[in-house]
Amino acid sequence: MIKNYSLIFLLFFTGLFGQFQNFETSENNKHINDNYEKILWNFPNFSCDTNSLKKYLQPLKNNTKPSAQIIYNILAAEGIANCEDRITEHSNNLFKKAIKQAEKTTPELEVVANIYYAKYLYRYRKMEKALPFFLKAYHLLEKHPNKKHIRPDESYKWIGYYFGTIGDIESSVKSLEKAKSLSKNQEADYASILDALGLHYFNNGNLVKAEDYFNQVESISKSINDKLRYAKALGNLSLIHRKRGETENAKKLLMKDITISERLKENQNTMYAYTLLGEFLTQEKKYSEAHEALQKALQIAESKSYFQANEIKIQQLLTSVYKNLNNKDGELQSYKRINELEEELKKTDGDLALNNANLLMQKSKLEQANNEAYYQKEKSALMRKVYIIITLLTFILIGFIYAHSRKKLRNRELIYKQKVMGLEMDKLKFEQKISETQQNLDAQVEFLKNKNIQIHTLKSEIEKIKNSNSYYLEEQQGELHTLLQSHLMTDENWENFKREFIKVYPKFYQKIQSEYPDLTDSNYRIILLKKLDFNNVEISELLGITIDAVKKSNQRMKKKLGDRYDELSEIINKS
Repeated sequence: MIKNYSLIFLLFFTGLFGQFQNFETSENNKHINDNYEKILWNFPNFSCDTNSLKKYLQPLKNNTKPSAQIIYNILAAEGIANCEDRITEHSNNLFKKAIKQAEKTTPELEVVANIYYAKYLYRYRKMEKALPFFLKAYHLLEKHPNKKHIRPDESYKWIGYYFGTIGDIESSVKSLEKAKSLSKNQEADYASILDALGLHYFNNGNLVKAEDYFNQVESISKSINDKLRYAKALGNLSLIHRKRGETENAKKLLMKDITISERLKENQNTMYAYTLLGEFLTQEKKYSEAHEALQKALQIAESKSYFQANEIKIQQLLTSVYKNLNNKDGELQSYKRINELEEELKKTDGDLALNNANLLMQKSKLEQANNEAYYQKEKSALMRKVYIIITLLTFILIGFIYAHSRKKLRNRELIYKQKVMGLEMDKLKFEQKISETQQNLDAQVEFLKNKNIQIHTLKSEIEKIKNSNSYYLEEQQGELHTLLQSHLMTDENWENFKREFIKVYPKFYQKIQSEYPDLTDSNYRIILLKKLDFNNVEISELLGITIDAVKKSNQRMKKKLGDRYDELSEIINKS
């Protein structure tokens, strides 16, 4: 019954401890969400205004909390990347530091740290290097769906973008749909997610669903005055019209896209739109107009090293334009540039350096490794819980055993004390009885006989206790041995006994004294007890000596008295 109560207590305690941990984690998440979410997703682009950047980040830098330091490292890395507009060692180190800090101290920010680093690598076309960080974030989100992650919609959105880029359309759509379900309907992020999903449906040939998504993006963008997203929506809708053969509508939408993007100085989207326009015009065999559009796209592509893959696409279109314009030099230069770019990209993590099948294989391996790591982590956590439970159970069991042992010890001591007290009471009662009766030899003999009985009982009890778990009590306290000693023939008892004996047997005593003057006091004790028919066993118990000691005493008397010993025996046995 006690064990059952202990187990119930342990389960209650473990559950309570788990609830406390959940509460504490929840409060922690709330604190982080409240203080850092806006800072993360409203971080301005300071370009190369380093003073403004430092001033903005100073409060985070001065904050010693691990969460603040993680956010500081992420945003400092972002600020440097925005200024340099390329991959830098400094940014790499800061992002990696943030990830390590999050893993060790603040798991709530681990997804964020991985996503920001992966986004940074993705932005500068380091696709292969971005893979493990996107996968780690994805793994953390999927394994802990009920955890209060910071902006999970944003994380799923970027994971969806990346999966789509490497050709894992199924995973991309799945991630984007999750991002969509977590986003608010009228936000720019929601529009960008719909945009990405629309492109997937367009590439799969589902023009109706794609157009529906692009129309939603256009509507949301106008309502929240997101001009860039609106321009992109127009560009994507132009793809639908072009696919249906509505070329003029497609070009009008694309020109609107270009106009807005140029006004906003959004070079990447401008480049993308001019490339599409050049492709349209090439198909319409308007080669001069196509060349003009492609040159504008090329000018932007050549401005950034991470636009090399886009430049290849532009140069490929230009080769077709030059060929139809019969511009051999232009065609040759474009072919040369394509070869140069392809060779260059083979040395980097750029799009053409990637083999999508290889990336997908790596993705599968990393997912397997992440799952294995998670399994091992969960197994370790489970084992820790098991060890804690076993330890607690062990302590409870030890406590129970200790309490039970203490109780048993107390019971043993109580029984031992009761036994000693019982024997002492018997002794006192008999001695009281003797004291109240007439002091004569018969009373003395009865007294001695009773002592023999009690001595025998005590010796039996001492033997029993020697073979029991309570023997340590007798060794420590020795109360039975003390009581035994009190029953032995003391000098006082002996004098009382001798006095009464002489009263009854005066002639016998005088004869022994006169005829055997060499006898000792110990000889007298044996002789007088024998006269009263005490046997050797009774004599040994009364005198507190062994039977062998009684026999040896008789032998020494026999040796001392010689022939007279037999005469002594006759006197003793004579009535």
